[in-house]
Order: sequence, then C-alpha cells, then structure tokens
Amino acid sequence: MVYDSKVPDNRTDCGYLIAAPAAGYYDQRKDKIHLKWVMAQSIILAAQGRTCLRISVRGLTPGILHTGLSPAPVTKSFWVFRDVLRGPVSARAGSTIWLWPEGIDIMKRSQINEILREADAFIKKMGFHLPPFAYFKPDKWKMLGDDWSEVRDNMLGWDITDYGHGKFSEIGLTLFTIRNGNNRNARYQKPYAEKLLISEEDQICPNHFHFSKMEDIINRGGGNLMMRIYQSDKTGGLSPEDVTIMTDGNRKTVKAGTVIRLSPGMSITLPPGQYHEFWAERGFGKVLIGEVSSVNDDETDNRFYEKQGRFPEIEEDEPPLFLLCNEYGAAI
Repeated sequence: MVYDSKVPDNRTDCGYLIAAPAAGYYDQRKDKIHLKWVMAQSIILAAQGRTCLRISVRGLTPGILHTGLSPAPVTKSFWVFRDVLRGPVSARAGSTIWLWPEGIDIMKRSQINEILREADAFIKKMGFHLPPFAYFKPDKWKMLGDDWSEVRDNMLGWDITDYGHGKFSEIGLTLFTIRNGNNRNARYQKPYAEKLLISEEDQICPNHFHFSKMEDIINRGGGNLMMRIYQSDKTGGLSPEDVTIMTDGNRKTVKAGTVIRLSPGMSITLPPGQYHEFWAERGFGKVLIGEVSSVNDDETDNRFYEKQGRFPEIEEDEPPLFLLCNEYGAAI
C-alpha cells in the first residue's frame, strides 16, 4: 500500500486519498473525495483537520457499510483513517466517496420516492397537470435519444433537495422544472423558465439570491407562503438598507428582513441580487408555488448567504420511482 499525504499544488485545502491501488483527493470545501479509480481491500484517508467523519460509498460494490473511524495524527495538518472500507471492493472509473460530519444523514431513495408520490398527488389535487416526461421511468430514459435532449441538457423534471443538511422536513424543497432555456448552449433559445415548487409548513428554503435571474414567485394554492427579504450589499452580504419590492404590480418599500405573507393567488417579483428565504406558514398547510423567470442555472447563478449543498447524495435502498433532473446522464 502506498502512503501519500501531499497536497495537490492547486488545492491548498485538500488532503490526498491513496488506496491500493487508487488515487484521488479530498475536497474539504465540499466534504467530498474524488476517486480516479479504485480496486482495493482497504483505503487510507487523509482528511485535513477533520476528526469526526462518517463515510458513505457510491459506485462501489453493493454491501459496503459505514464504519467507525478512529483518527491517528500523522503530521501537523493531516489525520489518517485506516480500514475505512473492508473488502474486497471494486468500482468503475469516476466513482465517488462522500463525507459528512457525524450526525448528518443523507437522503434515502425510498424517502425521495415517497416525496415524489406525495408531490404528484398534491399537484393533481391543486388542479395542475405535469407534462408526460414527469412520469417516464428510468428504463425509458435509457432508450430515449437526442430528441429528448432538451429535458436532459436543461435539467427539466423532478428536483428534490435537502441542501446538504439531511433534514428535509426542516430545510428542503420539492421542485419540478417544466421548461427552461440554457445560457451556455446556443441550441436552446428560450429566454425563460417555469417551475413548480412545493414548500411544507416551516420547511425553509435557505436565504439566497440569483446573480442574473429575475423571477416571479406565485402562491398557486394551499397555505400561505412566508418570505423574508433583504437586498444584497456589494460584498454579497445582507444590506441593512430598506428594500423595494413588487407584489402583484404594487411597488412598496419595506425594512430589511421584513417577512412578506403571500396568500393563494398573490405573487412577488424578485430581481437579481435580492436575498429571499421562504417557507409555508405553520397551521395553514403546504403551498404549491409557481415560478416564472428568466433562464434558470443552478450551477452558476445561485448565491446562498450561508454555504449550502444543492443536489442530494442518495443512499440507494430501493429503485428510483422517477429520475431527478440531475440524474439523466446515468440513464443515457
């Protein structure tokens, strides 16, 4: 087995993962290990400055379990964990091992499937109908060709997120992107996007703004949508200055941090740079939210006030009911 605790020249915040034989790096900012490839009976993990981590494995041979870790310091800046995986273990190129701080749970596929069923029932109850591709099964996506690339390339469809917190009922959101353009692909000319969102009672969508997207958030039915508003400052922080808002054509000025209540039928316009977090008001039920906007780009256009994840890592405890919008690539 090779031992190596060098930091890559261009990554001062990373440790190195070395297996027998394997190579990769640990990205501290994302709590993520990237593997080039691995076929090993044990792995040594050098995790800079971290002493309490739990390992979840994706892309490896089924049956690998999480293991307890006992850190042993080897240098001033690295900890080495031995026998993280018990083998034999094999994986394809590009496999990934994810790390979370102790106590953070990742979403299970069974949980996501149940959220999808409940979301579909709620949407239908509200009198809204989704396009046919909402119900395509994973096997069908494997057979569909380039004529369905707009769905794949522009990330249309289901989107379930817990923002990396492992507490979906407290911090999370259910979304369905109905249509979208693509500012990075001239093949797609739509300058607009449309989504449905479902916010549960007291379920927070974390505070964020968009660098370029302007959007209208519309309460399509259910309970009351609560939204806290700030303007961003020049550094990306929260400005203490008053905020000008537009609700259903009515312009008004409110104090920074004001919570706006949107009852069914009401809407608010959010320009670029305007921080917003929202949730469904307790005691009034979940909310079906419409979003009409310029092109949506979740990879480059979101600025969260506090660091968040975006797409969940999933424990595959049962087959997926439907693919999420970031999973089509695996089905092609």
